[in-house]
Amino acid sequence: MMRVLVIEDDREHATFINKVLSEAGHDVETAYDGANGLAMARDREFDALVVDRMLPEKDGLKLVEEYRNAGRPRPFSSPPCRTSTIASKA
Repeated sequence: MMRVLVIEDDREHATFINKVLSEAGHDVETAYDGANGLAMARDREFDALVVDRMLPEKDGLKLVEEYRNAGRPRPFSSPPCRTSTIASKA
């Protein structure tokens, strides 16, 4: 089991990501903006961070940069992966 922090402002996407990771047996926490996500990442230990690129309060890439510059462990792929979600309404 991994401890995962999901930083995603779209609550529907965050819920989906949390569900998938939780069903896979992981312990998941969520932040809905970059500033809170960075604070949570700095204050707690996570094995992985899932970070949206476009976040309110703090851009996802800036969040990753500040996290790494603070000397925290690197729970990111190197280089960070960029993904996108496409929702289909039937």
